[in-house]
Amino acid sequence: MKIILLKNVPSLGHKGDVREVKPGYGLNFLIPQKLAQIADKDLIRQAQQQKEIAQIRQKKQERQLNKSAEKLKNLKITIKAKTNEKGKLFGAVSASEIAQTLKKDLGLEISEKNIKIEKPIKEIGQWTVEADLGRKVMAKIKVEVAAD
Repeated sequence: MKIILLKNVPSLGHKGDVREVKPGYGLNFLIPQKLAQIADKDLIRQAQQQKEIAQIRQKKQERQLNKSAEKLKNLKITIKAKTNEKGKLFGAVSASEIAQTLKKDLGLEISEKNIKIEKPIKEIGQWTVEADLGRKVMAKIKVEVAAD
């Protein structure tokens, strides 16, 4: 029996996929749970068109993310922090401070959860951190920490 998935189903497929399943599984579980519907020629054609549109959108979004990553690669942000006489910070520069600076200075909204700092930034100088922009696109951001 051919079905079209209406939602993602683990170990079966993603929304919009056309699958061949046993009649009992389709009629007794998938269709009553509104996870799938019986496929006919028109519905299969619609599902394929929607999948193509989704792929085009995804490629466009990936191109935009790659452009943003290139933009970030060439930019440097500056964070001012309080230091002692030896140039050590009283605290550490956090991912949230970097995210706030990116939003304030460049207008880019990157979640602090997506900013990866290898080791705590506790000194003045230049550092490189990574930001996960989504869809497996990573951007390196140059962060300069200056004395306040």
